[in-house]
Amino acid sequence: MEIIFIIFGILLVGSVLTFFANKISGLLRDILFLITILSTGVMFLMNVETGRFVSFSLGGLNLSWGLTPFSWLFATIVIGLGILAAFYSISSMKGKDRLGFYYFNFILGIFSMLGILVSQDLVSFFIFWEIMTWSSYLMVIYNGKNVQKVGIKYIIFSAIGAYALLMAIVITYTLTGSLLISDLSNAYSGFDLNMQILIPVLLIIGFGVKSGMMPLHVWAPGAYSNSPMAYTAVFSGVLSKMGVYGMVLVFTTIIAHFPQDFWFRDVIAWMGAITAVIGTLWAVIQDDAKKLLAYSSIAQLGYIIVGVAIGTELAMLSALFLTVLHALFKGTLF
Repeated sequence: MEIIFIIFGILLVGSVLTFFANKISGLLRDILFLITILSTGVMFLMNVETGRFVSFSLGGLNLSWGLTPFSWLFATIVIGLGILAAFYSISSMKGKDRLGFYYFNFILGIFSMLGILVSQDLVSFFIFWEIMTWSSYLMVIYNGKNVQKVGIKYIIFSAIGAYALLMAIVITYTLTGSLLISDLSNAYSGFDLNMQILIPVLLIIGFGVKSGMMPLHVWAPGAYSNSPMAYTAVFSGVLSKMGVYGMVLVFTTIIAHFPQDFWFRDVIAWMGAITAVIGTLWAVIQDDAKKLLAYSSIAQLGYIIVGVAIGTELAMLSALFLTVLHALFKGTLF
């Protein structure tokens, strides 16, 4: 059996065992939680090679999993910050209620984000994206504060992003008869102009929600401030990067077919710049530390979006450098 399937199997089994271990012993729960996160993280980094893809069929659909150099970088962020946040969770969550529920969704979040990064087809990508959304939503409402105001806002914006992604997937499958991201990239230049514009717009809406790009950012401050502190580090440092990763995919596989001076790049770059400026201004006037860091995160993600949208080698390298830097310092601050 491929190592990648084993790793995801361990994460799933570990999340369930941790949930039920909470009913038996707190010590057993903590041990299972740390073993699951540490073992799968080490196995992933040591055994999953970039450039090697596993193809299989499910329900008549051809799917593919594997790591690219881009996704390997993001996977390193997920695993590194996930392990640190897991150790922090043991002490910061001590004595809290429903810890089995917390650890279950924590592991499920890591599972889903790694799944997004190995997905080389749009169906797997969407399924893991939805798992990430629901597990993070359950973390947002974990404390039971402002559930209707913050939780509903988060899930509504997530639904908007999910439907946009789903529409793009359906259109792609209709036009190409394939769900592989590589096939979309290869066939994209043959689409008519309307489809060439519509598909990336839908994808950017979906990814823009998670990356906090204005005006799709309004869920972020409340979600960050209401989540448990240990998970907020993952929320800001890692989960938001899934939106950035999606944008990297769009600009390196689809928008790469457009001329460098095509207006689409300029629009997204300006939206990133507005996000950076407005996010910073909102951060300055906050009197709640978590909301201050949340708006600061939105601003930093705006800088990253600018680099990704410009798309030159130097701009993309700068964006990826800031992605790693932001994950480190914002995760540490939270």
